[in-house]
Amino acid sequence: MGRRRRKILQNKTKTQKTIVQKATEMQILNAENQLLNVNNEVSSVKSEIFVKSEAVFASEEKLEKKKPTGRPTHNASYVLTPHQVGLITAFLLTDGWLSMGPTYRNPSIGLQLAKRSYSLIEKFVTELQEVVTGTPLPREREAFSSGEKTFIQYQIRTVSHPQMHQFVKAFGGHGKNKTVPAVSYLMEVLNWETLAVIFMCDGSRKSAEGRGMELHFQGFKGYKPLGRFCIALYQKFGIKAFPSYYGESLSGEETQYHIQISAYSVDIIRDKLLPHMLPAFTYKIPTKEVTQIRDARVSPWRKWYHENKNAT
Repeated sequence: MGRRRRKILQNKTKTQKTIVQKATEMQILNAENQLLNVNNEVSSVKSEIFVKSEAVFASEEKLEKKKPTGRPTHNASYVLTPHQVGLITAFLLTDGWLSMGPTYRNPSIGLQLAKRSYSLIEKFVTELQEVVTGTPLPREREAFSSGEKTFIQYQIRTVSHPQMHQFVKAFGGHGKNKTVPAVSYLMEVLNWETLAVIFMCDGSRKSAEGRGMELHFQGFKGYKPLGRFCIALYQKFGIKAFPSYYGESLSGEETQYHIQISAYSVDIIRDKLLPHMLPAFTYKIPTKEVTQIRDARVSPWRKWYHENKNAT
């Protein structure tokens, strides 16, 4: 009995060991399968990360290529046409200005006009689109002479461009230091179309019924600069004009002059300039023909011209 019991116990123990061994093998196998699954998941995640990193790298590379290399500018090698040079000169003689910031190597040109003159702003933008940046910006300004307290002006400017240096040279500086260019320069760059821009900006009738005209060039200091423009007007266009005292500046520190145009020249201006003027500005040109005016009416111009015709 004892031997049989011992044998049963041995078989039982052997069976238990076998069961434990098989259970351990199954656990190891399950563990290995789990580890394999984890490795597969890790590999999948790594592949996904690699793909995304490649995409990010490609995007960064594209952005780097598109990244601007400084202040936005137009084609630096662009050369202004003779018409554009004349047009810019006309605006600088009237309501335009030259500016050159301390951080820029090239000057830019700005123009500011009242809301009612917006069509001239559009002309500036259209004909100088190769060097103009942005869109016209409205600005509220304090009114000095009108009954209103404020009025709206629009401002536009060109990019800083190497081609603008020629205007700094012609006008003798930038900002408030500019003056009227030499007679030879004005005769070279101005034509009837660009002259029309000058009259649209700064021209006016002497009075509602008068047949003479005026150009309000009060932005220039002194008498002689305006004389150079008057000489160019006569020698190239046959328009008789001369500088005249206008009054003191608002600050009272400067004497201002304007340009008076003989009534004899109004017929020339009407015939030659009206075809180039925008509809909103034709009211500035007198409509009456000048046929019978005493010769004494042009004597102020004749005297002035013979005294100053050799100015340069």
